Amino acid sequence: MTKIRKKANFFGQNVYVGIDVHWESWTIAVCTQTVNFRPFTQRLNAELLVEYLTERFHGGDYYCAYEAGFSGFVLHEQLTALGIHGIVIHPADVPTTDKESEFKADKIDVLKITKVLRSNLLEGICVPDKDRQIDRSLLRLRRQFQRDVVRQKNRVWSLLMFYGVRIPPELDSPKWYPKMRRWIWQYELHNPVGTLVLQAGMDHLEYLLMMRTRLDRQLRSLFTAERHQTQAELLCSIPGIGRHTAISILTELGDVSMFNSLDQLCSYVGLVPATHNSGSTIRQGRLTYRGHRVIRTLLIESAWVAINTDPALSLAYQNLKKRMVGQKAIVRITRKLLSRIRYG
Repeated sequence: MTKIRKKANFFGQNVYVGIDVHWESWTIAVCTQTVNFRPFTQRLNAELLVEYLTERFHGGDYYCAYEAGFSGFVLHEQLTALGIHGIVIHPADVPTTDKESEFKADKIDVLKITKVLRSNLLEGICVPDKDRQIDRSLLRLRRQFQRDVVRQKNRVWSLLMFYGVRIPPELDSPKWYPKMRRWIWQYELHNPVGTLVLQAGMDHLEYLLMMRTRLDRQLRSLFTAERHQTQAELLCSIPGIGRHTAISILTELGDVSMFNSLDQLCSYVGLVPATHNSGSTIRQGRLTYRGHRVIRTLLIESAWVAINTDPALSLAYQNLKKRMVGQKAIVRITRKLLSRIRYG
């Protein structure tokens, strides 16, 4: 005899799906407006997940959320292509109780995401398109090589100091020009093993410098690309902003018109103070840790340049310094610079 199974009908109902993404599998929790279903684990396959939802929760409107992380936005793009309403959320935006932090487990975490999604307390982050993701990867790789160059210079410098080697004053420079690097590479210690270590360190530094130069050439071509050129040139017309900062703003922030106000944009960048208000006590402290650290750093550096080239910003900075220290004053100037970027 054949047993016919009747499908449950979820027409007109919202079905909420939380996903905890791992390297080899997903932990998934599903709930409706009234029922929480037991979390389960499945292999990495978006089509398999959609097939499960349509089979078990036929006719429902599916809403999905997962935390931003190592997997990027691939899952979001796959689910969107399959007709699932999905958002990618900031991990720190998921409310967590003390008990949940003490007893952490994947199934607890994913069920928590699902419940908060059902309560409509989650706001998704902005998901960039594929071109922006690739352009952003180029800029982040260039910053990574810049950090590696600084670290390798410090390693070679420490080795020279350890062995008491002094670079001739006419060659010594913070920028490590080719003549200085060539002198270090050709210097011979009394022990050939030490010379080998020093040369190996310089070889690694030369490789990093070569890769950074190669990426700089690619960034210059990115600046002149059709999709960026007009906006990049407009940004460069603002005092203090160069090509690298302009491309970073375009790839990391995208279209600034999506921010409804300057305060919202400053909050996203991280140019607002952390506040602690309780009763009649109001305290404002350091800049919040939330925000885009890379863009905030670049804009603050640009503000220091702008006060030396723009008379209006220079005057504003001098007036601010009369009632606060220079570091706080430059943050105010950075907000003014960000305002120019938004309305530019």
